[in-house]
Amino acid sequence: MNNIPNSDNSSHLGPVEDNAGPLEAASLSLRTVDCSIDKKYPVVAIPCPITYLPVCGSDYITYGNECHLCIESLKSDGKVQFLHEGRC
Repeated sequence: MNNIPNSDNSSHLGPVEDNAGPLEAASLSLRTVDCSIDKKYPVVAIPCPITYLPVCGSDYITYGNECHLCIESLKSDGKVQFLHEGRC
């Protein structure tokens, strides 16, 4: 659910009303990480940035950024996937 501002600038939790159909609304909340570009490199040589933007993997481990998650995903043959942004 999203915070929707009221006319008095306060917020409440409630459904977002827009013109998106059920499939579009569902796809907005589901996000994946594209690791295809990293397949060009050997796993040990993937150049990850040092930027800390934590993501949680499906193994419930917090990775420093999407690149580090991609490395683990490639090592595990896709078993580890993106779960959500932020720490686990």
